[in-house]
Amino acid sequence: MKTLKNEKDPEKKEQLQYLINRMNQQEAASRQKQVRKEKDKEVMKKEFEVVKEGKKPFFLKKADKKKIELAEKYKELKESGKVEKYLSKRRKKNASKDRKRLPSRHIKGQAS
Repeated sequence: MKTLKNEKDPEKKEQLQYLINRMNQQEAASRQKQVRKEKDKEVMKKEFEVVKEGKKPFFLKKADKKKIELAEKYKELKESGKVEKYLSKRRKKNASKDRKRLPSRHIKGQAS
């Protein structure tokens, strides 16, 4: 099988690059999922220990879990110095979503 660098056909080269990117994204997603599962197991283990002591169980809601994960993500980004880049991408993404949601303006008598 030819490697990406040796490929001459631009369509095949683009397809190979797409597949490589897709595999990398899937790998990253599975790592994130694994980390999330480990954290959930750890929290559940602590809760069961508290229940064994006779106290009432307290489980976080999904919204609270998301807030905690988001706080951790910002903390990691801050440590690596990539907060501004991340926020600018988020702003750009949200701006494009807002533009899509706005109705296009059609005025009678004018052709656009």
